[in-house]
Amino acid sequence: MRLSLLLCLSFVLGHAVQAQTIALRGTVKNESGAPVAGATVALDSKQLKATTDASGTYTLSGGTDAIGDRAMGSGSISYSGRFLTATLSEPSAVRIEWLDLAGTRLALVEQNASAGQFVFDLSKVSVGTSMVLVRASIAGRSTTFRLIRAANGDRPLVAEQILSAAARSMAVVDSLKVSATGYLSKTVQLSSYEATMDITLGAVATCNPADKTPDPVKVTATLGGSPLTGSHQVVIETDPGLAGKTIYRPSDLGPGKKYPILVWGNGGCGRNSTETADYYAEIASHGYIVINEGTPGGSGSYDMGAGLGTLGGYLIKGFDWALQQNGKPCSRFYQSLDTMVGSFGWSCGGIMAYGAAMDPRVDATIIMSSGFTSPDQASLNKLRAPIAYAIGGSGDIAYPNGLRDFNAISHLPTVFANVPSAGHGGTYWADNGGEFAKFAVAWFNWYLKGDTGATGRLKFIGNTCAFCSGQWSTMQTKKLP
Repeated sequence: MRLSLLLCLSFVLGHAVQAQTIALRGTVKNESGAPVAGATVALDSKQLKATTDASGTYTLSGGTDAIGDRAMGSGSISYSGRFLTATLSEPSAVRIEWLDLAGTRLALVEQNASAGQFVFDLSKVSVGTSMVLVRASIAGRSTTFRLIRAANGDRPLVAEQILSAAARSMAVVDSLKVSATGYLSKTVQLSSYEATMDITLGAVATCNPADKTPDPVKVTATLGGSPLTGSHQVVIETDPGLAGKTIYRPSDLGPGKKYPILVWGNGGCGRNSTETADYYAEIASHGYIVINEGTPGGSGSYDMGAGLGTLGGYLIKGFDWALQQNGKPCSRFYQSLDTMVGSFGWSCGGIMAYGAAMDPRVDATIIMSSGFTSPDQASLNKLRAPIAYAIGGSGDIAYPNGLRDFNAISHLPTVFANVPSAGHGGTYWADNGGEFAKFAVAWFNWYLKGDTGATGRLKFIGNTCAFCSGQWSTMQTKKLP
């Protein structure tokens, strides 16, 4: 009986329905409950589109061959047994998706098919579940099949499992795309082509002139002789709303850029932000916002004996401001920044970077020619993000402190690397910031941009390790993924 029931349901869900009626209706409103007139509601897979009227109402209607196995001309798609077939009058792109009942993709096949008869054996793809939706897009047509698969090979499901799966088989069949001027676009999943769908759109934030702040001040700084190696032109500026700091950033701001935010502490906890401008500009050219703790040509320094929280707090103010600017429509940084944050610094600035790294919003840290002046296991235990040490060899006055701190960390991905010829002064004055700039870009590429390739993770591991040879001595690592 169970096998008969399985075959019956397979016929009902996989073959019997030759066409469906599309009857979608509803209203589009804003978050205050007011109707949104002129909104576009699109069912792209069926090439249907409607525009809401003054009351925010829309209607989509028509017919669809979403499920079936009869021939319907060139490009039509059918399912029979385990085979998906289509007759193509010209070469076409093929996209086949396997989805669970919540609409989550389990597998994807994309390929190019020649003109003529296309046949794909669905049983070749295993997705580890008995009830699946198969969505095929071929030659501009999209079809969704609902399939019950036998568990553990050809053993049929028990009747209770089959009935339960059948009741849920319509979970996700398609999606509506809704957009309107002045509002954030939205995608709404459909469980049926015949339904009332009321949709709420959130408004796009607009700039209130009263929120505008004074314009930034462009800074001219001397860079090295070679062009920056990143793909972005760099702007150096100060901002009236960010007193005592200097910004190095890509010139091409705009929604969706997603530049990570870096905060830097200078050697000696100093206040001159342009002394090694080439170093910061080089890093910024790779798609980062670098906030330097100082002013152009500035003098003086923070009290090196101030507590960790105080020193780190200076850097935290920098990324606090940047994150706020990312959400302000009047800001030039609006929707240009990522929420990923890195802290780094040299010598006393490394202690500032330690302090900033105590903030849970910091996602990666680099300590350069620095380390705690005395053991501080309690502070090291509070670190939450991957941390790297770039030291100037055994002749670097901070070498023993950095090595001791590296050895004391056991709970995080950690790197200890050296340029023996650099000494405590590092490579910040070298053209394009030298080796330490390369190190910073690669580390932040990995942990802030998710770069696991040749410009990120692969510079720290195995045969491709760029910081294990050449000017660099053997690198020590812990817990690198």
